Order: sequence, then C-alpha cells, then structure tokens
Amino acid sequence: MIFKGIKPIITIDSAPNEASFNAAYIRMEETIIVLLKRLGTLFLAILLVSAIIPSVSSAADEVVKSIDFDDSSTILLYVTGITDQLKVLATIDGVTAKKDVTQDAVWTSSSPAVVKVDKGLLTGLSKGTSTISAKYKGFTITLNATSDYLFKELQINPNQTMNLKLGETVTMNAYAIDNDSSITPNDVSASATWSSSNNNIVTASGGVLTLVGKGSSIITAAYKGLSNKVTVNVTSPYSKIEIEKTALEWMVGQDIPALQATATVLDSSVTEDVTAIANWKSSNLNIITVYQGNIKPVGAGTAKISVEYLGVSTEITVIVRLPYQAMMLTPGDDLNLFLNDQSVTIKAEVLNDIVSKKDVTQEASWTNSNPFVASVQSGVITPKAAGSTVITVSYNGLSKSLKVTTMQNLLELKASVENLSLFKNETIKLPAVIGTAVDGQKNDYSSMLSWDTADTNVIKIENGKVTAVNAGVTELTAKLRDTTVTIKVIVQEKVLILKTSQNSYSMIVGNDSVLPIVKATFEDGTEKDASDLITWKTSTPNLLVKDGKIKALLGGKVNLIGTYLNKTVTIPVIMENEITNITTLDQIELNPRKSQSIKVIGKDSDDKNITLTSKIIWTSSNVSVATVKGSNVTGVGKGTATLTGTYQGKTLTVTVNVIPRLTKLQSDEIAYKLKVGETQGLEITAIYENGDTQIITNDAQLSTYNKNIATVNNGIVTALKKGSTTIKAIYNNKTITIRIQVK
Repeated sequence: MIFKGIKPIITIDSAPNEASFNAAYIRMEETIIVLLKRLGTLFLAILLVSAIIPSVSSAADEVVKSIDFDDSSTILLYVTGITDQLKVLATIDGVTAKKDVTQDAVWTSSSPAVVKVDKGLLTGLSKGTSTISAKYKGFTITLNATSDYLFKELQINPNQTMNLKLGETVTMNAYAIDNDSSITPNDVSASATWSSSNNNIVTASGGVLTLVGKGSSIITAAYKGLSNKVTVNVTSPYSKIEIEKTALEWMVGQDIPALQATATVLDSSVTEDVTAIANWKSSNLNIITVYQGNIKPVGAGTAKISVEYLGVSTEITVIVRLPYQAMMLTPGDDLNLFLNDQSVTIKAEVLNDIVSKKDVTQEASWTNSNPFVASVQSGVITPKAAGSTVITVSYNGLSKSLKVTTMQNLLELKASVENLSLFKNETIKLPAVIGTAVDGQKNDYSSMLSWDTADTNVIKIENGKVTAVNAGVTELTAKLRDTTVTIKVIVQEKVLILKTSQNSYSMIVGNDSVLPIVKATFEDGTEKDASDLITWKTSTPNLLVKDGKIKALLGGKVNLIGTYLNKTVTIPVIMENEITNITTLDQIELNPRKSQSIKVIGKDSDDKNITLTSKIIWTSSNVSVATVKGSNVTGVGKGTATLTGTYQGKTLTVTVNVIPRLTKLQSDEIAYKLKVGETQGLEITAIYENGDTQIITNDAQLSTYNKNIATVNNGIVTALKKGSTTIKAIYNNKTITIRIQVK
C-alpha cells in the first residue's frame, strides 16, 4: 500500500495554537517529499497541499479576545526557596477552549532584583514586592509577587572576633532563627555555605576552620539568602625558630650530623625540639638535600636551608665544595665499536693534581642512556646492538660523559676519491671514506680512521688534514681495524705565470689558425713548454677548438681560454666576414699641428658596408711631415708623406700634403686713385706662418662693391665713372679690401 509507514500529516487539538500549526506545517512538507518520491506524480502533491494549507492559514489568522492568569491570587516566594510557575491563557474568537500562551507571552518584573521572571517562572532573590506583567497580542495582565526570607536571621557561634594560634582546631556553628521566637533555632552548620576572605590564612568547610598562616581573615556563613560573618586573627604559638648547626661548609659526599630545629614558645623561654615535625627545604636540590634535619651534600655551590613551623621560620646559607677538582677517564675519547669488538674497560680517576690520583672506577656511579646499544658495569663497556648511547660516570659531584657508537661489522672501505692532486704547500681535509657493513648499510667512517703516508717527504698528515711538502708521487693509506683503502697522491709546483705566443687573434669567418704556444713558469723558477698540457675552451660556440687549431664559425667577439694546473690565460678573438672592397681618401691636406680622421669603409662578403676606420693600423713614410695614431693623422712640417694601412691582407695608401698655415693677405697698395677710363693691375700676396710669401692674385676670388664705378677682371681694375667703391679679395678663407676712388 502506498501510504503504509507514513505518519498522519497534522494532528489538531481541540484548542490549536500557533506553535502546533507551525510544527504541523513542517511535518506536512516532509510528508509531501516522501509522497513525491513514492508516487512520482505532481497531481497527488497538489491535492495534499490544497487540502491542508487552508487549515494552516486559518490558524495564523486567529483573533485574541482576552488573556488571563490561570491563578491571579497574590504570590508569596521565599529567597532561594521553591519557585512558582505562572500560566497565561488566551481566549480565541470562535474557539471554546482557552489557549496556553505562557511561552509566547512577554514577561516583565517591576523589581527584577527582588523577583525574577522567566517565561512565567518566578524566583525570589531578595525581600520585597514586585509587579509581574504578561503581554500577548496587545493584551497585558499583572499581579503582585512578594519575596521574603524563610528565616528571620542567621546566627553564628562564636559571633565575635576570634584570636587563634596556628596548630589549633576550631569548629563554628550556624543557626537559622525562625520568625516565631518560640521555635527552637535550627542548626544549619552542615548545610550552610562557609567561605574565607583569605584561604592562605584560614580555610572553612562545614564550620570547621583550618589555620594555614599568620594574619587576619573574615569567615562568612550563608544560608537561604541570609549570611553572617566573624573576623579571625591567626598568630604563631612561637616567637622564633632556630637551627642548631656545627658547621656551614662541607664536601660533596661527606657524612654530616643532622641539623636540629628548636622553637621558642611565645612569651616564654621554653623551647621545643621541632626537628621531626618542621618543614625543611633546600633552595637548590642539586647542591644539598634535607629531610627532617638530615642533609646530604650532592653538588658544589652555595644553597640555603630553611625550616618553618607554625608561622615561624629561619634559614642558613651553606657552602658545598668538591673534594676533588677534576675527573679523568682513560680512554677519554668517544668510543666507536663494532659488534664483534671485545669489551672496553674505562678507568675513572679523580684528582687535585697530576700526582695525587684516586681510582674510583668501582666506587663511581655508571649510568647508560641506552642499555640496548651497549652495557656498562664498573667501567666495562660491551657492544650489544647498532646505535648510540651516552655513558656517564659520577662521583662526589664530579661527572664525565662519553658517547659510545656501536656499528655493524665492516666488510670494506672506499674513499670518496681515488687520486689526489695537490700543489706544493697546499693543505686540504683528508678525503671522506665510506664503509660497507655486513647488512649492506653504508656509513661515513672518516672520523674513525688512522692515516699514514708512504713518503713523508712528499706529504704530511696532521689534525685531519694532508699537506703537500714537495713535488712528487706517493700513497695515502686509511685504516680501520684490519680494513684499508689506498689513495694515490700527486704533488706539483704551482704555476706562476703562463706566457702565450699570441696575445690576440683577428680571424676571417671560415678560416682557421694554429693554437698559440704556451710556456709555463713555476714558483720555483723553472719553465717548460705547456702547449700540449693546456686545456682550451671558448666563451661561445662561435669559435671551434679542434686538433690543435681554432676555426672561426660566426662573426663576433669571443675569448679563447686556456687552463693549466692553477693558472688560466685568456686570449681575445675577433671574427669577421671577409672584406671584398675597401675605400678611403686618396689625399689629405693639412696645416702643421692640425689633425684629421681617416674614414675607411669596407664591403664584406655579404655585400654589407662595414666601417673599418678604427680597425686599420696606419704607418707614415715621413714622421717629420705627418704622424698617425689610430685613424687620426696630424701634420708636423711642410712636405708630403704617404700613409700605409693594411686589413685582411689588403693595403691602403693615403697621400698627406702638409702646408704652412695662411696668416693673412697683403696688397701692394691699400687704395688707388684713378680717372675715368684708366686701368690698374692689382698684386695680392699670401703670407704664411713660417714667413713664406706667394703672389696669389690670379688664384684669389676678386669682386667689386659697385660695378658702375669700377670693375675688376683677372686682377685688372677699370674705372668707369666718378665715385668710390671697394675691391674684395678672398683666398683660403682670408680676405683683404682695396679702396678705389675715381675722379
């Protein structure tokens, strides 16, 4: 059956409330989901919702006509007594039964410190009267609640300040007094709550006071909202306590007579021996321990011993020294043992100087951090299992520890290197040595090895390092038990410098060249050809090193790097495409002390123009006429010189003419007076800085300012009409002016 196992959707009481409708609505939703899963049809869901929702809607639209308390009589409460539960009922329009709205109403108390209300539950907190209000759906109702104490008062006995002494036991009583004086007071000592304002002075429980320390405390008893208190003053029954001692300085391990503690009774000279019952303490248990006056020095140093009894205390400072200054173990180094090794005996001695030693091997305390790895008994250490442990020996405040490492038995040793290459006077750490144990485990046994050399004139071994003494070849041997490993050692002199036959290369792409010859000079002054011993490499793959040659593969700059022993030499290599054509100036004219750059342009095999100006090395045929540095040529003296340069086997020549510097132009006359129709020849002279002169009339550029007055042609001036004008002569940036007056 489809509906089997499905609970009813809604159960409606005769007087439904809003909460029940809400709960029913939730159950309805859950039921619809279950039905949809079982039937898989929307039709049934619509029927169920349409049948139920109207009922829910009608509940939400209820109309409240009034509210009332189920009991509106005045309520009497007792503080910390029984609570009282009020109930509010609502009259709903159209519904016969009243609805309980206690949980939904809003509750308030006019004096919450007197009476507290929570959802109608009333609790009395103090004496007084409070008005309790309940509000629901716009209606408010009130009633009065009175809170009172169950008893008239709480009395405690004793009821006055008590002066007590530590060690006393005191019991107090609490009585609840009824409002009716004829009723016998109730003893509530066991039921009352007791407290102390200072538990370090007095503690209180069930009326029993326990005195803890000196001082004052207030004891309070509380019952059914009532309380009372009394002050308690606590003092000591003694005025002081003293420690009787024979000495204050002892040795570790020394037998010391017990200390005695004596307390003096207050306001009396009577004393009591409180040694066994007093509280003894040591400020440092690593130096001295104390129990009921019995002390034991255990370590060197200074400590305080204190004693306290019933509020009086005192302390003394003691010094504990070591009977011996040091402990020595033989052997004293950490132990590395294999499982098949025999037991090792450690001797423990204490001493104050090198002469006075005491063997304490049997007397000392031997402790073991890990007995599984090795056992120890009276100094005899026996390996048991692989691992590490720490053996500690202690005697009269002195202690010494050593680490014991137990290892699987060894099969073989293997050094981290087979050969060592050293330079004379070089020092390095001894190489690591790895051993293989019987279980296949590999371990570093370097720290356990003994080392030796076949020739101390070549190398020496000290403090875990090997030092090269002289050039030569020898062997270095490491040994552990019966297993050894040998390393070949080569010692060489250090190279001081490497000299190469070529300091740089300039190569054409595709061409090759022979590697340079290299000579090595050693620190001892000897020299040898190291060409075949050099290891060559390049800074980029564009230069190939093979079979004693280098070959340029691509254009660019690269470093050829050669290494031999401790020295490296670097040779720059410039690789360029082949230049097929070079152009430059054919001729240069300069004045003395003047310079000019020679620009050179080349065309390479890829038909690209390449500036070669800075790459040409020039020489001058006559340095007294012209000198050249880089691409700059400088005039020196009058004359002609030829500059010659080469690049990639091609030769360039440039002619350099050096002439003196022109200082000025000079005319035979500075002014001429002519008649109309007359002519006059001019003579212009160039004057140079070295004193040379040259008539340059025909080479100069001549012009007249006013051609209507006079003209000039090939150095001849012709007067045309009256007036004045000027003739200008220009030669090599120099100018001269001649005045012409025509009458």
